[in-house]
Amino acid sequence: MKIDPDLNTEHLTKIQSPHQPCFITSSLSKLEQDKETILKRKARFKEVEHLASLGHWELDLVTNSLYWSDEIYRIFDLDPEGFEATYESFLEIVHPDDRKFVHKAFSESIKNRTDYDIVHRLLLKDGRIKYVHEKCQTIYDTDGSPSRSIGTVQDISRQKKEAHSFSGIIGRDANMLELFETIRQVADVDIPILIQGESGTGKELIARAIHNEGPRSDKPFVPVNCGALPEGLLESELFGHVKGAFTGAVRNRKGRFEMAQGGTLFLDEVADLSKMVQAKLLRVLQEGTFEQVGSEKTLLADVRIISAANRVLKSEMEKGRFRKLDPRRVKDALLRSGGNKAKASRLLGVGRATLYRFLAAFPDVSSNISESER
Repeated sequence: MKIDPDLNTEHLTKIQSPHQPCFITSSLSKLEQDKETILKRKARFKEVEHLASLGHWELDLVTNSLYWSDEIYRIFDLDPEGFEATYESFLEIVHPDDRKFVHKAFSESIKNRTDYDIVHRLLLKDGRIKYVHEKCQTIYDTDGSPSRSIGTVQDISRQKKEAHSFSGIIGRDANMLELFETIRQVADVDIPILIQGESGTGKELIARAIHNEGPRSDKPFVPVNCGALPEGLLESELFGHVKGAFTGAVRNRKGRFEMAQGGTLFLDEVADLSKMVQAKLLRVLQEGTFEQVGSEKTLLADVRIISAANRVLKSEMEKGRFRKLDPRRVKDALLRSGGNKAKASRLLGVGRATLYRFLAAFPDVSSNISESER
């Protein structure tokens, strides 16, 4: 084996071979170890980037070639093999309403020799919008010419969504902020609530938000779609039944009131309840008790009831389709659930609106609350 006379043999180790002597450099072994270490560090770095939804990039300002880390491709939902990364192609992914802002921030940072730290949106190829937090720093040659820019991009879409939502409801306009405040106001006042609105307007989301913001949040939230159940099954579904109560009742079964014990029972499409079930529901509101179908045993219902209707209940009562309620009984239920009338009357501003939406369904009740308490 011919050895280069210029080769530094300081670290060479001679190993006797059964065939012929050979020399293996320990430096080569060290290089392999260093290479393995670098690969492991790169793998860890990729894991950290993915965990933080944070990618890094470098733009050569001379050749306009743009390097993206794998995490940026993931954030942008692009294939590294099929996408030519340039500054212009990056701008194409920026939301059209934000492109001018992003380009100006980048251009001025180079011109003024300053870093930039901005938040902007991306418009992905499938129509989704993402929010990203981007930072950039430009490196200059010895003659003062900008040579390359380096930076990071972090996906903050989830944080933005959380900042613009309230208990699962998304929105930041004036109406939504008013709704959020209403929910906060009524959540701690443990009175029955009626939510009125057309189908598909998020009544269950509002009910869940009231539950989540109130003192029963660690207890069950049990929804029931009253309009989806046959009348013959609805009573059993709500109150439960005992074995033998009717044909097919082969065992005892808890109803939704028992399942929601200590928590909130959400009755959707309450206007579809039969008058018989309405009467039994009113008893729960008044007395806080009920019986399972086929049982004489009285059970306690420690449940907050939130109802929803896609029709105006006052109109339904006038048409004879919804039971007219004794205002004294409803008043008692309201005051007992809320603790006392003074507590209920402390609902201020938009908070009052929800209480009055409930009272609007029972117009005689509102006459029991003085104008000063409103």
